[in-house]
Amino acid sequence: MEDKLILKLAEETVSILADMEFHEPCDKVGASYNALLAAAKKNHPDDTFLAAMLPVEGGMEGGKHQLQILFTQLRIVMDALQQAAANASKPGATPGTTSGSA
Repeated sequence: MEDKLILKLAEETVSILADMEFHEPCDKVGASYNALLAAAKKNHPDDTFLAAMLPVEGGMEGGKHQLQILFTQLRIVMDALQQAAANASKPGATPGTTSGSA
């Protein structure tokens, strides 16, 4: 899965979660997060921040708020990775990642 699609899906999910009521079930959304996280890790196996992010297991006891945090973190990391890739493609640029290069 391309980074652009991972980023788009994370952005859309954060937006949908923001509009959900607190009591609405979102236990099925964890599987989507896990799939996006796995795809991101496959695309960026050397990124230490992605490596530290864990998939969600079982039910979502933290519910909506926990998922909002996780999808937001994934969105921010993917956005940073895309920006780093764009900067690295500029003439004279030094490649970097989200994990400590600045």
